[in-house]
Amino acid sequence: MRFKLGILISVLLIMSGFSALYGNQNILTLQLEQKLQESTQDELIPINIVMKQQYDQQYLLQQSTFLPISERRGFVVQELKSFTELHQQDLLYDLENLSYNDIVQDIQPLWVSNVITCKAIPEVIYDLIQRNDIDFIDHDEIRNMLMFENEKTYTPTSREITWNVIKVNADDVWNLGYTGSGVTVAVLDTGVNYNHVDLADHLWTDPGYPNHGWDFRFNDNNPMDDHGHGTHCAGTVAGDGTAGSQTGVAPDAQIMCLKVLDSGGSGSESGVWSAIQFAINNGADIMSMSIGWLHAWGPNRATWRNTLNTALAAGVVASVAAGNEGDQQYSYPIPDNVRTPGDCPPPWLHPDQTLTGGTSPVVCIGATNSGDGIASFSARGPVTWESIAGFNDYPYSPEMGLIRPDVVAPGVNIKSLAHYNNYGYENGWSGTSMATPCAAGVMALMLSKNPNIAPSQIDQILEETAHELASTKSNTYGSGRVDALEAINQVPFPSPIIYFYPDSLDFGSVLIGCDSTLQFHIENVGGDTLRGTIITPDGYSVASDGLKEPGRNVVEFAVPSGNCDTYNLTFTPTNVQSYDGQVRINQYPFYMFYLDVYGEGYTNVSNDPNSQIQTLIEHFPNPVRTILTIHYSLGQQHADLPVSIYNIKGEFVTEIQGSNGIAQLDATILNDGVYLYKIQNKETTYIDKFVIIK
Repeated sequence: MRFKLGILISVLLIMSGFSALYGNQNILTLQLEQKLQESTQDELIPINIVMKQQYDQQYLLQQSTFLPISERRGFVVQELKSFTELHQQDLLYDLENLSYNDIVQDIQPLWVSNVITCKAIPEVIYDLIQRNDIDFIDHDEIRNMLMFENEKTYTPTSREITWNVIKVNADDVWNLGYTGSGVTVAVLDTGVNYNHVDLADHLWTDPGYPNHGWDFRFNDNNPMDDHGHGTHCAGTVAGDGTAGSQTGVAPDAQIMCLKVLDSGGSGSESGVWSAIQFAINNGADIMSMSIGWLHAWGPNRATWRNTLNTALAAGVVASVAAGNEGDQQYSYPIPDNVRTPGDCPPPWLHPDQTLTGGTSPVVCIGATNSGDGIASFSARGPVTWESIAGFNDYPYSPEMGLIRPDVVAPGVNIKSLAHYNNYGYENGWSGTSMATPCAAGVMALMLSKNPNIAPSQIDQILEETAHELASTKSNTYGSGRVDALEAINQVPFPSPIIYFYPDSLDFGSVLIGCDSTLQFHIENVGGDTLRGTIITPDGYSVASDGLKEPGRNVVEFAVPSGNCDTYNLTFTPTNVQSYDGQVRINQYPFYMFYLDVYGEGYTNVSNDPNSQIQTLIEHFPNPVRTILTIHYSLGQQHADLPVSIYNIKGEFVTEIQGSNGIAQLDATILNDGVYLYKIQNKETTYIDKFVIIK
């Protein structure tokens, strides 16, 4: 990149609010223009550079939906990494060159949305205006994002299950065996006291991240909480009561500690986007986000929605606070009362949301008290996206906009973990911040029953099973207060997972008229009952429970979850030939698996009726066009024997010489028709037929 303007011109442009020389200055947001006017010429300003080329999120969602849950995340990550690498490379090259002069610093490309974040002096920012690959540039402001009413008090250790956990019937779900085990919840907040005994034994682990996450506020590997908000929220998700009070809705869920806010509760948009990218890339199932930007601050709502749509395509659901300005509508009126990203649409649209539009993984959470009354501070919808480029949906006034929140959860006078004491608790916290991890915990319980349910299913079940607090989905209560027990009862069992062994069976050689039986096993290591059919090839039959059913080629099976059933496969040859094939195992509704089987039929055709000499003979192909190959073994010997060829009338046609158990006939010298071949030695005579068709 080459600077066309000097420092003096840049400063003059700042003072004059830009001149006509910069015809493309509208790519700078108002917040950034204001910051530039206040800045010195050598000040490094944090900026977010949004690239013009953005991946088609609807296409990404459609493509990922067709993939198994286990493959979606990898597909989305690889697809977006490839896309952004292509479209960011030129700008990154220029920025990295400028960084050697310390006029650009902290360059961070993001693939979760096509954005590059960095710090740059004003002159660099002005020069970026001339590029044609940038959509707009925004000031990456540091804002206080916490949403809680702080009347906290330290609480001595006691033995209890906290009232909010009981209110949503989470303890009844534990009795069913679902505790959040195997589910990872990323808590994006002020960090987490990962040494607290109520969390320490069920934290997300990775060798590259020794402290169970990352600090995106200060870019280091220590996401320790130095405020308290994040630890309190993490305790509501998964505090297991080791120190006394069971504060967590899903006490066995793993917590991924993602620090995006400092000790004062402040952070940047790019820091949270980076944390979302980390959560997606490192296997989080749920994101709990008790944070938000007021619309008055000018958040980059389009990038928020693109970023979260990436999470949706990857199969990650987000529990996000609505905000605490419900009783401040004189300052933050509807449709701007709910904060970003809580204003993003849900993954499932309730029938009462008759005005339709796009979706995202965000389940927006409001707050209630112990009597299921709405907290006065809980933010109210609706919101609108009609003026946000790239989306332009959910218009408001006279239309209905987008209903927010989706559900409510206990968020008044909540007890959870203290960040400054590894055995301590704090009571009296209130806010949609406290309700959000409660809902995230319920989601974790649901996923512990069925890890394959999609964000849209999670949201639908949460809303349809919520305790109704209004006659319709409303902009105060959403669909109602979450009920973990009702939700878990509506979560379907996961699809069964078939495991069969061995993967092949070899019956060897079996005398015609006799049979041989071997066993194979079908195990269901999934959730619901495994159902399907077993279809056998010619010569084989299958039966369960130790029974033989010769001639039966199809059997239905039903294997309950956790069971392993044994099946008898019987080989009954009727001809001297190879019976190599496959048993097909159909798993309903449409999966097919194959068990390889091998066997040969033989006959005793000795001239002596009492001889027990084994004779193995096969020929192929049949019918034959060119070369007929005959394999023979008489009395376990592969002798050099003549093979006589006769027509169907028994008239001699020709003779071929067998060598080492193999004889070959050139069928092209004979006419089409049915023929016989005869092999014999002193003790054995064998005759079989073949067909020539050219």
